[in-house]
Amino acid sequence: MSKERRELQWNILIGILNQVLALVINLISKKAIQSYLGIEYLGLQSLFGNFCDILAFAFASTGTAMLFRLYQPLSESNREKLAAIYAYFDKLYRRITVLAGALGVGAVILVVLVVKADIGTFEVVGTYFLYLASIIVYNRFFAQHYFIMADQKRYVVCLVNSTVDFLALALQIAILYFTHSYGLFLVCILSKNLLTNGILALYRKKKYPYLKGKQAPLEDSEKKDIRENVRDTVTYRIGKVLLDSTDSILISGLVNTAIAGCYSNYLFISTGVQGLVNSFFDSVVARVGQNICKDPLEKQYRDFKTLSFINICIMGLCASGVYWLAQDFITLWMGPNVLLPAGVVTVVTVNLYLAGIRQTSNIYRQAAGIFHWIGQVVILRGVLNLILSLLLGLRFGLMGILISTTISNVLTVYWFEPYLLYRYFKKSFAGELLFQAAGCAVTLATIWLSGLAVSWISQVSWLSLLLKGGLVAAVCAGWLGLLSVLFFQLIPRWRTRKSEGAQDNKEDT
Repeated sequence: MSKERRELQWNILIGILNQVLALVINLISKKAIQSYLGIEYLGLQSLFGNFCDILAFAFASTGTAMLFRLYQPLSESNREKLAAIYAYFDKLYRRITVLAGALGVGAVILVVLVVKADIGTFEVVGTYFLYLASIIVYNRFFAQHYFIMADQKRYVVCLVNSTVDFLALALQIAILYFTHSYGLFLVCILSKNLLTNGILALYRKKKYPYLKGKQAPLEDSEKKDIRENVRDTVTYRIGKVLLDSTDSILISGLVNTAIAGCYSNYLFISTGVQGLVNSFFDSVVARVGQNICKDPLEKQYRDFKTLSFINICIMGLCASGVYWLAQDFITLWMGPNVLLPAGVVTVVTVNLYLAGIRQTSNIYRQAAGIFHWIGQVVILRGVLNLILSLLLGLRFGLMGILISTTISNVLTVYWFEPYLLYRYFKKSFAGELLFQAAGCAVTLATIWLSGLAVSWISQVSWLSLLLKGGLVAAVCAGWLGLLSVLFFQLIPRWRTRKSEGAQDNKEDT
């Protein structure tokens, strides 16, 4: 087995295990916050997370541009170029840290205005600054995270994160149990992030000592290209946070913070499942990027279609699981008093599908360096979502805010991102439209078949939840497995025979 294949397998395996562990840790942590502090603090945690996601968008955006820049020199083992690129991006991260910190301090007034709960203003401000500090500290050293991941060693970052998070969990619960202090809970998170960055810094110095050696500066043209890529990815991220990170803020402001806390449970499930999907695709993005540097366009397109079909199968399973299991899980986890109407589950499932089904297009677009135009469209999506959320939220409350996300997604990025990629492949976009229509039909059929399998289970218990989950998984495995055989075996054979028949007819003529 080649080293690249072995590292890819480790990336996928450790990435998924890391995400599962992160879900378990968050699940226990959220339950502890609700039990020892109350549902309003759960809403406060979600609100802080949304605010800090908005402030920290530039960190992840710059990392995306950094990954694209590293693929070529990594495939060539050009250490001098790698050191120069790393130094330049590390400098960018220092500047972003200062800017994000300043904006975060200024945003405290908005935080105080949005919170509608029986929590003192002094506590809201103090805990917000602690939460902000933990996010800024963690993101400051993202350059080393992305460099390690670009070298197809994402599993190293995942292992460090998982180990530190797991060890810190017991301390966090003990703090809540003995002190009932949300502030001390956040101090623990800040300390954990400092430790994580310290361990990864030691690994970077040992594994890549040449990064801190004397570097030749990048050429002005390279710096200009990097700045343009960063600008485009930052624009993309601004629009993304306007969509993904404003719901809890709007729910807290237009409804109340307690409802935002209830919705955070559904959001936890959705983002957790999305995180599992992302962990798979994030594990292969470095491999895709390096293959794009050396494979012909037609080979890239075939690999893209294969991964797109896998994407459809994954989202069919995820959508079925969330749709049929979310209410039971929240009842057993947090209690029936925090349940929201069934319509919320439907919209959450639709939004999960719309976000997850674009994963293949997203990683190929980033790996190919297609950053232009997508940022403007994502900004349009974010602005559209914000306007619709305000209008529909005032009229229909929670459901209006959630449906706004669905509408803005369908009208913009859902179709435009694959369109850009098909221009890159020089293929007709009509084929992608048919492919996505088939994907929607497959997912609806998967949810329907899963519903038939679990419809006879009415009891709500951990045993019945496991039974439901097993039946949903079995039905999805059988149905999607059948489609996989059709896609990977029967259709290619039919096309081969058809091609051979056409060739024989041509020779006879």
